[in-house]
Amino acid sequence: MVEVHVKVRVCDKCKDVNRPVRSYTLTEGERVVKRDLCDEHAQPVEDLMVDDVSIPVQAPAVAAATKTAAKKAPAKKAPAKKATAGRKRGATKTLTVEEIKALRQPQA
Repeated sequence: MVEVHVKVRVCDKCKDVNRPVRSYTLTEGERVVKRDLCDEHAQPVEDLMVDDVSIPVQAPAVAAATKTAAKKAPAKKAPAKKATAGRKRGATKTLTVEEIKALRQPQA
């Protein structure tokens, strides 16, 4: 047995399955309302948006952080660090097998 679940977004007012819908988010202070509306029921909202004076959207946390950052004194530049001299190494010595064997021999 196979079960199929289908999700369909419908207008929150008329619940008509055959009408295309758009999602709207309305805010007033702390209150946020999300609605899916067909063209007919979205008309009052669209009418309000005719003289669109767009305001950039900021998340509340970002807006609060921006306000507190503006109140703080500007950061001071850190003093430059002194360059430290790196550890110098000599050239790697290459030994032949005979030289290695000679070094392993106990010296008399």
